[in-house]
Amino acid sequence: MRNSSLTLLMRALYLPGVHLQGYVGDMDELTTSIVGIDFPNEDKSKSNRRMECMLCAPGDVVELRLEPKNPFDANAVAIFSDRGTQLGYVSAERAPLIGKRIKED
Repeated sequence: MRNSSLTLLMRALYLPGVHLQGYVGDMDELTTSIVGIDFPNEDKSKSNRRMECMLCAPGDVVELRLEPKNPFDANAVAIFSDRGTQLGYVSAERAPLIGKRIKED
């Protein structure tokens, strides 16, 4: 594992009455690296992404959010834990495809 990435299994669970914002098309699971986990979040407490990643377990549900106004990458897809804390981003290589699938849904 590289210092700046963490691999988690992201699984969309089918639960009655639960809307999975950022669900990627008809896929029910996706394994990808999370980049940017060594940067602090922009919230009031400057929460630590790496610590939040350490609280996650393989199979945890995460939320994918498009960030079209991201100054570094208009295709950016942010990854948030089920606690609402940002973990990092989908890699720049995968973000355009994943973002497209989110928009189609």
